[in-house]
Amino acid sequence: MRALHQRAQQYETTGFRGLFLFLRFIERVRDGGRDLGAARALNEKDNVVRLMSIHKSKGLEFPVVFVAGLGKKFNLKDLNKTMLLHKNLGLGPQLIDVEKRITYPTIAKHAIKQELKMEALAEELRILYVAMTRAREKLILVGSVRNLPVNVRRWCGPVAVEGWALPDGELAGANTCLDWLVPALARHRDGVKIRELALCDEQPPAAVAGDFSRWAVFFEDGGAASGLRKQPESELLNKVRRMEPVDTDSEFVGVVKSRLEWKYPDLGLTGCAAKSSVTDLKRRFDPQIVEDEASFADYRPAIGKRPVFMQGERGLTAAEAGSALHLVMQNLDLADVADFTAIKKQVALMTEMELLTFEQADSVPVEGITSFFESPLGKRVISGKKVFRELPFTLALPVSEIYPGLAGDSSKVVLVQGIIDCLVDEGDGMLLLDYKTDRINKDQLEQVTARYRGQLNLYARAIENIYGRKVKEKYLYLFNLGLGIRCC
Repeated sequence: MRALHQRAQQYETTGFRGLFLFLRFIERVRDGGRDLGAARALNEKDNVVRLMSIHKSKGLEFPVVFVAGLGKKFNLKDLNKTMLLHKNLGLGPQLIDVEKRITYPTIAKHAIKQELKMEALAEELRILYVAMTRAREKLILVGSVRNLPVNVRRWCGPVAVEGWALPDGELAGANTCLDWLVPALARHRDGVKIRELALCDEQPPAAVAGDFSRWAVFFEDGGAASGLRKQPESELLNKVRRMEPVDTDSEFVGVVKSRLEWKYPDLGLTGCAAKSSVTDLKRRFDPQIVEDEASFADYRPAIGKRPVFMQGERGLTAAEAGSALHLVMQNLDLADVADFTAIKKQVALMTEMELLTFEQADSVPVEGITSFFESPLGKRVISGKKVFRELPFTLALPVSEIYPGLAGDSSKVVLVQGIIDCLVDEGDGMLLLDYKTDRINKDQLEQVTARYRGQLNLYARAIENIYGRKVKEKYLYLFNLGLGIRCC
């Protein structure tokens, strides 16, 4: 992350600026098989917060050090293995009594287990020493434990022991770092809170209690009060288990009731899509489309697009041929569409560039494309100031407009996404074109116009909202008839 941040800072100092260009730069670095280089190494004097393991902190010092997780139990799982091994004491096996069908540890295993435990505790002590000696000014020790009052009473056991060192049994019986730290703090003059919580009347030796170091002890959500809350809670739960009525005289009655009786405010909109495509909206508002599609619908779940090898064996479907035509119209060089030969050459070039497969190229109606560009509509596209092709858009529409009659928040919106086939800026307004490859007869022109009018109106609305430009004309172009239809 530091390397990425440094590269971003360096990139901003150049003449190239912006997130998009920086991401393109990172892509080129990745595609070229290079990396970002090593990040600048941090030292202990940098004004940052560093998270590291205790082993990584060896040899370093910091003004303030937090040592967390001191209540976590030591990992002594290796001592529970069936066979123990020590470098000096040898092998400690488990004895198996075949007749009685039982197993128990041998004396050797007990001895090795105890030795391994002492070595593990000694290592934990050394690690704790390293952690506590990293701080120059302030050391903050954090640990958690269950049933704090009971543990504190156990920790205060050696409070009155003479001498500085804790008893060997206290050190050897530790399961966490807190089992070493808290008994030591309880013997300090600043450990009064610990002794009070443990109800300990004993006093530590004066020499130990008068140590010059200063400590502040804090208990978070602990103390004897935690045990006092258990009794009424258990009585309440017992009444609930016995299905007996409970006292409802509580300040939280209203809160519980409001949460249990809460209802989603827009329940009427839960079955409505928050995002939709223009095609889905067209089906929603045109019952004739649904009726036509239902007559030949295949209700088997769609797996996805057909593999390319199947397209070559069985030919393209009508939808796949239409997608190929749209792909060609998107990538044609409008400066070189003068005749059939020029367009055919461009289609062949797209095949070489692997934009099209051979099957897709064969399905492209080059004659139809030539007729389009020779028509007045096609000439307007060529002469346009700026031409946008396969232009994606996202438009937010009020939910009441998409789902009229539904109860709910009228301020909610539905995101509508679509792709405009062709948009031409003619200076005095925008020309909108939508290509259709459907097999349409001349006697169906009125129905086709009515069917796609709503779609084109939605496209025009999106253009006017996003670009702030007026769409002066909207056209459908039917490739199978070579005909352009103006939609009002």
